[in-house]
Parts: sequence; C-alpha cells; structure tokens
Amino acid sequence: MIRSIKGELVQVGHERAIIEAGGIGYEVIVPELTAERLAARGPGAEVALHTFYYLAMDPSRATPVLLGFDSPTQLAFFERLLEVPRVGPRLACRMLAAPVANIARAIELGDVKFLASLPGIGASKARDISNALKGKIADFATSDEAALAAGGGTEPTVEADAIEVLIQLGHPSVEARQRVLDAQARNPGIGTLEHLVAEALADRG
Repeated sequence: MIRSIKGELVQVGHERAIIEAGGIGYEVIVPELTAERLAARGPGAEVALHTFYYLAMDPSRATPVLLGFDSPTQLAFFERLLEVPRVGPRLACRMLAAPVANIARAIELGDVKFLASLPGIGASKARDISNALKGKIADFATSDEAALAAGGGTEPTVEADAIEVLIQLGHPSVEARQRVLDAQARNPGIGTLEHLVAEALADRG
C-alpha cells in the first residue's frame, strides 16, 4: 500500500498532478482544493501528499490509481466517505471541493443543500451520505486541518470560517467559496477572518 509521496511538482491541472519522486513521475488524482494549493506552489516546488492507492476495475483490465491528500485529516475523512454505499474513491475525492470541517458539519446538520452543491453529488446522494454518516464524524466537524502541507495564504480554518459567514449571509455555498478564493488571490496577505470576509464581499464591478 502506498501511503505517501514526496517529490518535485512537475505539473498540476484540474484534479490531478504529476509528482516526480525517485526519478519516476507519478500521476496523482487530487481534490479540487488540493489542486489549487499545488498550483499556487508552482512547478519545481517540493510537495508531499498523503495517498490512497487502489485498482480501478473494468471488464478488460485493472488500472492502478493513486489519490493524494493534503493532510492525514483529509485522507481519514475521505476513507470515511467510502463507507457510504455507492460512493467510490473517485467520487469521494471529488467531494472534497470544500474544507473537511465544512462538509462534516453539513453532514452532521443534515444540510442536504450544501452537500448537493459538491461536485458529483445530487440531492439523493447527499441524503444518502448524511443518513450514513450523521452522528459518526463529529471530530471532523471541528478539525482545523492544521497539517495541510501546501503552505502560503490564509490558514484553512480562516478560509472555512469565511465561507461559512458568507453562506450565513445568504450566498450559495459554491459562490461563497469562489468569493473567498478570489479574495485570497487578490490579496494573499489577508490573515484575519474579518478582513477576508470584507474582501470577499467587496464589489469589484
């Protein structure tokens, strides 16, 4: 079982990256947030990911797939998602398009609308996930994901809290997340929740 990879970032694209380790270039499937953080580091950066390895089966062959995650918390939460019937590794990985704490709180609260906004998850699947995991992932709902390896920018907890504030102000979850990401891109030095929310709410015309 391959549980981690550390090496030079060669290329990063939509939900995937190539990392060279020991002279071998590994294609690693990553969540959207992880791809964004790797892209911010840029090619040539030394990166480390916690990994999950499996064989994708089809009628004619078995294809090895390596999934990569920023932190042990993100990997552990991904593995809990696999406990839900009909949620496979690729779908569980795609779900992590928001901070783990946000997704876990939505599951605990039965927030089907938020869950359904995640990539690949409709209302029916969102209900299945909430019903299967509600009451079982409270620890993740308070996790600060401090072990994220990407570095730079605002701490993940501030980012997550800013997204939550915007949602409480009436912004759809996907829009709230995009506003926060745009705010961080405009002003990477933002370090407080108040400043991040204000920048995310700023009308840039």
